[in-house]
Amino acid sequence: MTLGMWTVAASVATIVGVAVTWVASRRGRTTTTVDQATTSGAAFAEVRSYLEHERSALTASAATAWQARWASAASFRYLDTNFFTIPDWIPRLAFPVTKADVRFTPTRCESWASSPFWPDQSIFPLTASGRRYRSYSTAYEQICHPSREQFHDGLSYRLTSANLRGAQPQLSFELARFNDYFDICEGQAHQYAQRARDETGHRWSAIRGRPAKVRRLIPGASGRRPDPFDLADRPVPLGISTLTLRRTPESVTFYLHDRDVTRVASAGGMLHLLPAGLLQPGSRSSVDLERDCSLVRNIAREYGEELLSLSDAAGDTAVSTDWLTQGPLAGFDAALNERRLQIWCLGMGIDPLTLWCDMMTVAVFEDDLFRRWFPTLNLNFEGSVAAVAEGDQLVGHPFTESVVTAFVNDGRMAPVAAACLKAAWEQRSCLLP
Repeated sequence: MTLGMWTVAASVATIVGVAVTWVASRRGRTTTTVDQATTSGAAFAEVRSYLEHERSALTASAATAWQARWASAASFRYLDTNFFTIPDWIPRLAFPVTKADVRFTPTRCESWASSPFWPDQSIFPLTASGRRYRSYSTAYEQICHPSREQFHDGLSYRLTSANLRGAQPQLSFELARFNDYFDICEGQAHQYAQRARDETGHRWSAIRGRPAKVRRLIPGASGRRPDPFDLADRPVPLGISTLTLRRTPESVTFYLHDRDVTRVASAGGMLHLLPAGLLQPGSRSSVDLERDCSLVRNIAREYGEELLSLSDAAGDTAVSTDWLTQGPLAGFDAALNERRLQIWCLGMGIDPLTLWCDMMTVAVFEDDLFRRWFPTLNLNFEGSVAAVAEGDQLVGHPFTESVVTAFVNDGRMAPVAAACLKAAWEQRSCLLP
């Protein structure tokens, strides 16, 4: 454990102690209960810090343990990466995202506490009352990030069915909230991290290259091992991760995102695609709920947020912006129709540590359009642009076999990022005719 990590854990422990003591004094709790809650909260924060700083190693470990943890006979590693998928989620060849038949059914959000994927209660810390927190998101928010800077429990679309292999790719969605995913996805990751850390005697780097022995597989009531690809067993998010290719007459380049572990609630410390974001409405208005269940609209919005630092749309406001007709990216649809911008879908899969679902997409920009929309690339709220510097400009990494291979094999790459980059190279004749 590095000095910085111990500092983070110690600081959180201090904050937890002060908060718990104040709450307990207001409610007449005993000193013993306060001490237990403080110790429990500090332990939770320490495991969370371990997860955030060792996420890449834990992801590789969880990939090795995949078959031992889950019942999913049809699943496989995609292109030998740490990204898992099933045949119906991988098209025979990349297709334009506009070809997908995307359907939305308005529904009420439901509770998922009875899901077989709900994390074991033992990982939830104690409150000042002596009871455990009721959800992972509540514990994380109150203990690790009481300022709520990273947290927006807004509406989003949960995946209910998907088939990308047929002549007409189809995706169906209903409504959920961000915390529905966070409770299960980050709760599962925390649970795995805690067991891995306990098994290795708290040696922070000892997990590299070896799977954790998962002693309790979080079975459902029947004792079965659940299947992460069963979309009825849990709320399944759809992140859309887009590899940005910038095409000039002489070359093709791409950009990555170095995600700041202190500013994001998931995939912190990893190299990711740019942009990447959860499929969600811009607001809770009925118009946006219908209109924003769209792959193109979501990708356009993420470009605005991550490359232009525009305000983040988290699905919890009354009114949103129409990204396709207003603001600096007005004309997005026109660029697609004129083929100065092409966006392709390569398939979907699941992260083995968090069970987060991501779609792999590739956006190919003609150089003049890219320069007009994104004249400068700098820091954004969630991290920094990972690219090649030429003077005061970031020009992107060369889209060549040697560079692609180096990044795919980089241990810091998010599973979907490595998978998408490798798939894009293999299908480059289709993407870059």
